[in-house]
Amino acid sequence: GVFGAISLAAALVSAVGNLCICFAAVGSAERLHHKMLDCIVRCPMSFYDTTPLGRIINRFSNDVATVDMQLPDYLNQSFQMTLILVSALVTVVAVTPVLAVLLIPVGAIYFWLQNFYRCTSRELQRLNNITKSPIFAHLSETLGGITTIRAYNQSSQSFLTNMEHVDGNALAFMLLNSAQRWIGLRLDILGAIVVSSTAFAGIANAQYLSPGLTGLALTYAWTFVSYVSFTIRSCADAEMKMNSVERMLHYTGLEGEMPSLLPLDVSPADMQPPVPPDW
Repeated sequence: GVFGAISLAAALVSAVGNLCICFAAVGSAERLHHKMLDCIVRCPMSFYDTTPLGRIINRFSNDVATVDMQLPDYLNQSFQMTLILVSALVTVVAVTPVLAVLLIPVGAIYFWLQNFYRCTSRELQRLNNITKSPIFAHLSETLGGITTIRAYNQSSQSFLTNMEHVDGNALAFMLLNSAQRWIGLRLDILGAIVVSSTAFAGIANAQYLSPGLTGLALTYAWTFVSYVSFTIRSCADAEMKMNSVERMLHYTGLEGEMPSLLPLDVSPADMQPPVPPDW
């Protein structure tokens, strides 16, 4: 009965938490999209003359999709993994206190690795997002001038230009995946050190620890190693996806030609600057 009540309460809390995250994520993404769209439609023509169309399309396609579908999941995973990581760490230290001495330098190495990886992956994700804009821009320009391209027999040149843009984005994506493999290898090495140290500590204190406690410590040590890797990657991925929010927020601060709402006693003509007398 007690375990059933605990399981039911955990399921209920998890369901309520997921619903809150879903409503908050949908509401935030909707407000961000509407604010960005409101600023874009009120921008002066000089903005469209100097800004490639692919850059605007990238904001409303790739960045909006990231904020809508990927960012809430990464934030939820980061929060859950952090709580599980703390519980596993407390259990391991409570069963084998001698490991607390080892976890201090290991924790410092974990902190340095995640800090280095976060900074690197954040910039690589920004580079990945930036290199997508030329692809969209070239596609829109090709569709708009397809008759001219065919008339001057420049189809092969247009194809090569498109492949150059795709190769540039693929290079940034490959570097981002290489960084993920880099952090994965080093986290696995540190994890093997933590689990091995837990096993040796259990053997050294066999006369003080029961086999059950030793097995519990090993189980939670492996859990700690697994979840610290997930936590670092989830936090880094959430920070990488926040780059899309940063890019969208940049477009929400654009100055428009006219305010979105006018007073009832003011007409749009009254907001126009006066014509010079000698014009």
